[in-house]
Amino acid sequence: MKPIFPALFFLLLFPGRSPALTPGNCHCFRHRSYDARDKFAADAYLLTTAYNSLIARVFAVSKGTIIMKKMKGGIGGNDLVIGLYLQEKTTRPLDLLLSVRDNGGSWQQILAAAGDGQTGNDPILAAIAKGGDSMAVRRLITDFMLKKRYQCPQATIARLRSTGLGGKKINLLLALREQTGAPLAQLVTMISNQKMSWSETAHHFGLTPKDVGVLILKGANPQLR
Repeated sequence: MKPIFPALFFLLLFPGRSPALTPGNCHCFRHRSYDARDKFAADAYLLTTAYNSLIARVFAVSKGTIIMKKMKGGIGGNDLVIGLYLQEKTTRPLDLLLSVRDNGGSWQQILAAAGDGQTGNDPILAAIAKGGDSMAVRRLITDFMLKKRYQCPQATIARLRSTGLGGKKINLLLALREQTGAPLAQLVTMISNQKMSWSETAHHFGLTPKDVGVLILKGANPQLR
């Protein structure tokens, strides 16, 4: 972390032009389609593009923006999701929030400056205000996104998490259920008992990784794609 610049906190209180983020290195996926000869090769891409689509759909930000910030801007997944949530709740520009974070500000400090320390009844803002671990906060935000996009009860999400599934995999399960009509239990069996890969499971229903990502965005502004 770099030292905190007081001017950046000043901008949180009195937002103006947001500072630009420094580009980093791009790490692109080599395997983007199912290959029966290496059935797990495209799984990382499928899980990531599906999760990026979820973020784009819920926070009304283009997938291109997400990819640029994560792959070229060097923004970690936790910070990006937390930044987007705080942008929605505080109306402060995302680039400004991320710049303060990149220059040493904690999310607890950023919320205090940008949101006047007000959390209301929001459990996610409360966790940030208490200095909660970024991974734990991201998990809360992921659950929020899953409930909002799929109208999925928290009890269902909690049950899936109890089996060891993380947010990206739960998102893909819910997306495939919506897109194929297959019950969650069937999809879980295909992945676990039958040891099928995620991309193989999508392929079984005639879906490519790109198809899955696009369908998660269904009903969203075309500019988000």
